[in-house]
Amino acid sequence: MSIQGLDRLQNLLQELMKNLHSPTAALHAIGNTLIDSFITNFEVGGRPPWVPLSPKTLRKKRTKKILVETGRLRDSITYRLPRPNVLEIGTNVVYAAAHQFGLRETITVREHVRRSRGRAVRVRAHQRRANLPARPFIVIQDADLAEIRRLLERFLVEEET
Repeated sequence: MSIQGLDRLQNLLQELMKNLHSPTAALHAIGNTLIDSFITNFEVGGRPPWVPLSPKTLRKKRTKKILVETGRLRDSITYRLPRPNVLEIGTNVVYAAAHQFGLRETITVREHVRRSRGRAVRVRAHQRRANLPARPFIVIQDADLAEIRRLLERFLVEEET
């Protein structure tokens, strides 16, 4: 599994950051740029466009936006700088990987209670086949790479002056 555009971003960062003395501010700017881009993916239905929702799924949803029901996944994307010269971007939402990479396997559904027509109904544990197409929301666009290059060049110029 890989993130689209990650290799190109890593090469660009290595090339430009070797000349930065203090990259922390630049990494914060890059993190914010990428998060804005990833949020745009949710707003426009993916770049490239995501697989459309099935009619069955559309009937169940409150909103017609793909990957957005409550906004939890979209709003969970964050970045951090865990150590010098390292930028990590991701989410802690458990189901994020299933949406990013797709999921085709048999899963076990635990026993739970579901509301049906105003009543609580016990659902026994069971197996079900998951067939979720990949809808990558963490995708580094060509425009992101160009913006990151501009940011790093700006930081390089500011350090020289």
